[in-house]
Amino acid sequence: VATHPLDTIRVRISLTQGEAKLADILSDVGRQGGVRALYHGFAATMVGAGPRLALGFGVFETLKVELQKSDAYQRYPTACKAVFGYLAGLSGELLIYPLDTVRRRQQALGDGSPLARKSVGQAIMMVFRQEGLKGMYKGLALNLIKNPLATGVSLTVNDCVKDMLRPYRRRAEGR
Repeated sequence: VATHPLDTIRVRISLTQGEAKLADILSDVGRQGGVRALYHGFAATMVGAGPRLALGFGVFETLKVELQKSDAYQRYPTACKAVFGYLAGLSGELLIYPLDTVRRRQQALGDGSPLARKSVGQAIMMVFRQEGLKGMYKGLALNLIKNPLATGVSLTVNDCVKDMLRPYRRRAEGR
C-alpha cells in the first residue's frame, strides 16, 4: 500500500522524455487525479501478489520434495534449489504477467487510459479483445530473465539459511 505510489511515479518518470523532475511528475499526477492517481493499477497488484507467491512456493517445495532423492540433488543441492526457484519464478511470471501488463498501463496512462476506471477483470478482457494473447504478454521476454532469477535466488538463499539454522533449532528444542 505504501510503496505502490513510488512504483507509479517510477513508471511515469521512465516514460518522460528529457529530464524528469520529481516535482513535475507529482504535479502532473496531482492534476490528473490527485492521490487516487498514484494508486492506478493497485488492484491488479493485489490480485496478483497472492497467487504469484503461492504458486512460486508451491512449485519450489514440490520440486524439492519430489527430486530430493535424485543423484543431482544429492550432489548439488544448492544448484538444484536454484533451478527449482527459477522454475517457480517462471511459472509465477507466466501466470501473473497479464496482471502486470494491466497494472503498468494503468500506472503509465492514468486517467487518460480507457483502462483507468476498469476493474482488473474488465481491463484484462479489454486488452485481450483489442490485442489478443500477444498483447497480454508484451515485454515478457525480459521479465522471464530478471524476475525468475530473482525468485530463484530468494528461494534458494531462504532455503539454505533454513538448512544452516536447523541444527541450532534442534539443539534449542532439546533434540
